[in-house]
Amino acid sequence: MDKGSSSIGAGAYTEAIKWLEQASTCKGANMAQITKLGFLAACKAKNPDKARKFWKRLKSSEQT
Repeated sequence: MDKGSSSIGAGAYTEAIKWLEQASTCKGANMAQITKLGFLAACKAKNPDKARKFWKRLKSSEQT
């Protein structure tokens, strides 16, 4: 998740998506945080397919 966050900070949104997808497979990962960052990165990268994928993973209470 750290590489994903760093990539977002550097404006490398497509790279961030890759790192965050990889982080989401880790046991014990903070899925809520990864999903929110993934959604942000996908939106910034103008990648609607990935944005929808991350959006669907969010709980309805987090979709605001």
